[in-house]
Amino acid sequence: MAKTNAKRKKARRRHAKSCAGKQSYPNRKSAERSVDKLRTERNWNTITAYECQECKTWHLGNRSW
Repeated sequence: MAKTNAKRKKARRRHAKSCAGKQSYPNRKSAERSVDKLRTERNWNTITAYECQECKTWHLGNRSW
């Protein structure tokens, strides 16, 4: 089932809000370097780098799934 336009707009606003305040990385390589550092220094094994659909930069986050 396809999303309605209203649902898409609401999802974009929610995602834009979650993007605000996060550290942005210009490319995958720099984000992955930070991931490796956090995994080593702080033992954060679930942290991953992902490309943000909203701002087209890279962020770090934890995936629960």
